[in-house]
Amino acid sequence: MKRVLTGIVAVPIVVGIVYYGSPLLFLLFVAAVTLMGVREYFTIIDRTGISGFPIHGIILSFLLLLSFYFNGSFMMEWGLIASVTLFAAWFFHEDNVKVSIDQISFTLFGVLYVAGLGDFFPASHCLAW
Repeated sequence: MKRVLTGIVAVPIVVGIVYYGSPLLFLLFVAAVTLMGVREYFTIIDRTGISGFPIHGIILSFLLLLSFYFNGSFMMEWGLIASVTLFAAWFFHEDNVKVSIDQISFTLFGVLYVAGLGDFFPASHCLAW
């Protein structure tokens, strides 16, 4: 019953944002959904025994979302920021190189898979404007 009530309330809000909202409002909606998805991804990989870098991954996901919102014009900068951020996270948090390579790869995969694929929504929504 709880999910039905949530659907009854959420569906009109989502339809209103998609059809009548501004691109910035749509960006905020997609950012909220994407960041919840990234958080869920890090929860899942944490249960498998690989912790990743969830805070860094959420921040990189939001920056990737902003890059797509600005038509991908900051992709090179995002790549540099992602590299430096994940290297710094490894340098300050881990001692074991094998564990840190797994954490970096799972973090980068999560950002690119969840946020990268979810970021096509604001990019396609901006084409209509």
